[in-house]
Amino acid sequence: MFWIKYSFINVIKGLEDKNKYKDLFIQLLIGKPILPVFWFQFCLIFWSMLFIIIIISFKNQYKFIMSGLFAIIFCLNYFGFTDSLKKNNFSFVAISVCDLFYRNINIFIGFFFGSITLLDRKFSIKIIISLISFIGLIILKCMNAGSKFRNIYVQLIINIIFILSSFLKFDFIKNRIIVFFMNQMTRYTGGIYYLHYEIKHRTFSDIYLIKKANFFSCIIIYLICYIFCFLSFKLFKNTKLKYLFI
Repeated sequence: MFWIKYSFINVIKGLEDKNKYKDLFIQLLIGKPILPVFWFQFCLIFWSMLFIIIIISFKNQYKFIMSGLFAIIFCLNYFGFTDSLKKNNFSFVAISVCDLFYRNINIFIGFFFGSITLLDRKFSIKIIISLISFIGLIILKCMNAGSKFRNIYVQLIINIIFILSSFLKFDFIKNRIIVFFMNQMTRYTGGIYYLHYEIKHRTFSDIYLIKKANFFSCIIIYLICYIFCFLSFKLFKNTKLKYLFI
């Protein structure tokens, strides 16, 4: 359990820093720097609040305004202004602002799919969107533009996986072994999410298989987090500490 002791010592050292109150305030505001995984929640909260304000303020034109906002941010990302902000001002606030800009493709596509109720659409509509996404992947691959359009490339993959998953009817799965396996695999998601950054970037960051940062690395990180959360939940299941791992 050396890595647990090592992590605990790092936390204590961080709390002794002279900027601890400033860091705590920034953490609560933008999800960094103490526990960086909450940058994602910051993005969700920010974009959700902004969308609500735009929709309420511009009831009839909100789609046009949101499309314009998406186009502006896309241009800032494409022409390198977002990257320049991070390079010229390497602070947690600047990085979080960049995260907001980088993730706008995911937020807007998710909003669009939700607004057209994609999951309730006909089979043909889903196939058409999947084909368009697949063709987009091929074009970006042929253009060798994967790095410049990385977020779009990832979003196209997400589109295909999301739509194909909508065809699966999990209600028909009756096999007890499969149901038990799926239930176990989807447990402790909160604890795994909280821990994965610590495992990847700090505690086990020097291990070769994790440092490779490929799909197999993700499986290893997941298993380490899962085992730790499983054991911790069993240990603290009669206390409120259990909520840290589920």
